Amino acid sequence: MVSSAFTLPGFRIVRSLGIVRGLTVRSASFGGQVAA
Repeated sequence: MVSSAFTLPGFRIVRSLGIVRGLTVRSASFGGQVAA
């Protein structure tokens, strides 16, 4: 589960990754143009 909150009611945090930066990949060969 991905969350920007520090606490999640009903869940136990087992690992915190800190600030995570992602990369959006666009592929013209995968079902036309797909943007995540």
